[in-house]
Amino acid sequence: MRPITTAAAPRKPVLGIVSIITPFLGFIITTHLVSDEAHLRDTFQLIEGTSAGSLIGLIFALIALVRNERYKGLAFVGLILNSTPFVIFLIGASLGS
Repeated sequence: MRPITTAAAPRKPVLGIVSIITPFLGFIITTHLVSDEAHLRDTFQLIEGTSAGSLIGLIFALIALVRNERYKGLAFVGLILNSTPFVIFLIGASLGS
């Protein structure tokens, strides 16, 4: 007889993949939306849109890790990819002081 196991199988890596795609979509959408604006506002809006996309991607990566999805490497890549703009911002802010 085989023992009955109650462990749940890992879920499909949907949110891990979405966490990798999200910052690129945020950049593309923001670039398209601000293409007709003034030059100075373009830079600030582009930074805001990219940061928003990275924040959403970071949330998706964390959810993918908590949900125990397959291919945890995708969630880790999404985590690193989405946290990089915030790390760069913090380094720039500390050097600018």
